[in-house]
Amino acid sequence: MKSKQNRRIAGLDGLRAIAIIGIVLYHLFPEAVPGGFLGVALFFSIMGYLLVYSTRNELADGSFAIGNYYRKKIRRLYPPLLITLLLCALVQIPMWPRMTKGTFSEILSVLLGYNNWWQIAQNSSYFTRIMNASPLTHLWYLSLTVQYYLIWPLLLVIVLMLRTVMKRKGVAFLLFFGALISAAEMALLYVPDADPSRIYYGTDTRMFSLLLGMSLAMYPAERKAQQLHRNRFPAGILFLILTAGTVLLYLKADGVSPYTYRGVMFGANLIFIIMMFLAMGWQKPIGYVLDNPPMKWIGTRSYMIYLLMYPVIYFFHQFIAKAEDLPMKLASLAVILILAEGLWRIDRSMSTKPDVTDMSRRQARAAVQAKQVLTLLQNVALALCVLLVSFAQTRVFESSHDTSDLELLEKELQENAAMMAEQSDMIYSAQPELTAEPMQTPETSPAESAAAALPSQTPEPEEIPEPVHEETPAEEQGVPQTTEYSAIGDSVMLGAYADMRQELPMIWVDAAQSRHANVGTIVADWLYQNGHLGNTVIVHLGTNSRFAQETGQELIDYIGPDRKIYWLTCHGPSLGYIGAVNETIRALADANPNVTVLDWDALANEHWEWFYSDGIHLNPDGRMGFTRFISEQLGLPMTSGTTEESGTEQG
Repeated sequence: MKSKQNRRIAGLDGLRAIAIIGIVLYHLFPEAVPGGFLGVALFFSIMGYLLVYSTRNELADGSFAIGNYYRKKIRRLYPPLLITLLLCALVQIPMWPRMTKGTFSEILSVLLGYNNWWQIAQNSSYFTRIMNASPLTHLWYLSLTVQYYLIWPLLLVIVLMLRTVMKRKGVAFLLFFGALISAAEMALLYVPDADPSRIYYGTDTRMFSLLLGMSLAMYPAERKAQQLHRNRFPAGILFLILTAGTVLLYLKADGVSPYTYRGVMFGANLIFIIMMFLAMGWQKPIGYVLDNPPMKWIGTRSYMIYLLMYPVIYFFHQFIAKAEDLPMKLASLAVILILAEGLWRIDRSMSTKPDVTDMSRRQARAAVQAKQVLTLLQNVALALCVLLVSFAQTRVFESSHDTSDLELLEKELQENAAMMAEQSDMIYSAQPELTAEPMQTPETSPAESAAAALPSQTPEPEEIPEPVHEETPAEEQGVPQTTEYSAIGDSVMLGAYADMRQELPMIWVDAAQSRHANVGTIVADWLYQNGHLGNTVIVHLGTNSRFAQETGQELIDYIGPDRKIYWLTCHGPSLGYIGAVNETIRALADANPNVTVLDWDALANEHWEWFYSDGIHLNPDGRMGFTRFISEQLGLPMTSGTTEESGTEQG
């Protein structure tokens, strides 16, 4: 029988470090490391490998038992999780008056292991958090871990049955085929520009990572590695190439790109599997070099780092004004590492077995049982504290917040969307020359297709101005434009649509819920194809997620340098990325002389009374303030003749 020392897998901690480094950098520097989220796939593959590896060894020495298996998994996952949840709950207490939701249902979903499906039901995208901003969003991963641990005994029975009729290599190929099916499901379910949370969080659509790790563990990798080693296969060089490929993926992959879900994530996982094969199969020198002291430290604390990283970043944004500045990001990283070390030490102290060297067998058994009971009571106490605090927060929220305004908001947005559609039908039925269909491309989701059919009621001018400049991308097809002012926006502008229609009828408004900046060019093209891309374009995009400067530049280039563009900054006190979004907007204005920034965020910060309880969408006073702000900044008369000063300057 192999000793536990001999069973240690070289390179395992180093691989975990590679995974967690990508994930942490993704959350700290999403613009610089947009593909760091791929590290989660490496974690899942390591999990799948270890499930097979450890179970195979326990079956070989006769020590495997279902009860013991579940006890160890619970012991590994829950104590650090409960401590993290309690810390988050306590830190959130000062935020109770301004929180936009109760936390009890979310805490339950985390503890019971279905948070990924809870987030899908909440329509909470990993890349877009508006109404459900939370320090626990990242714990969808833990829910999948719990689910995979739960189903492993069933998979084990299937694997053992298959082993009676085929070799390990055959079982490995079947597991690999299952991974292909899961990856194909992800690709087929992906809808461009729609919320990807269903496929990103889905137990089934992420299972390919687990199955690939299991497949590697079933494959006779050790014998194959020895054979290649004897043939002087350049494993070290290949590992360095794959590591460079991983870095490139971390720097270039994008969580909102169709390619990510249609092959890139699976391809990255194949790279990870080969790296695991090289590090774990060769043992020397790759695995041992990979487990150098810094990587080993990070790898052994990777679970603690994962639990703590997002809450620390989240609370930095909540309590520190300049959390997006580099010094603050580095400070948050230091806090993450310090807390992870502390949590790791606490966990070790809770799991350390009592010293029974000088005890009789009976005394030793009693000491071990007493330690187990104490650990159980500690975990139960932690769980009760977490539930009580979150329950109290939820009751305070429900008693002090009138959430009926959000129901009213939803109704208003629906009414405004219907008003847009109705006005669109009325105008186009009377103007057959402008009935061109909205552009339908693979990049247009059902939500965007519906939004594209929602222009406003701008009266048609009697004369169509002749172009006096070189053609821009928005003019290559020669469609006559009959609108002077156009507006492209998200749900904030959609909420103000009725006021803008009444007070500023010269502006053609195209706004939609959950609209991202990366579809701005599609909307602009639709406006142009239907004759409503004005010489002046007002843009309010960025509330739903941060976006790259290149994405905004693409929209600006499409509109053309001879049109004037006014881009409104975005407002969202609970959204940690809003500061980065507004910096991107200002950078676009600096790079393009035809772009002017309208600092809506600055004005909104002075008028908290303009917003519904989510702090983002506009109530009736806010909608009029938003409309008046645009009127004053562009020098447009309002039909009501209102001339109140908004107290802002055009930037």
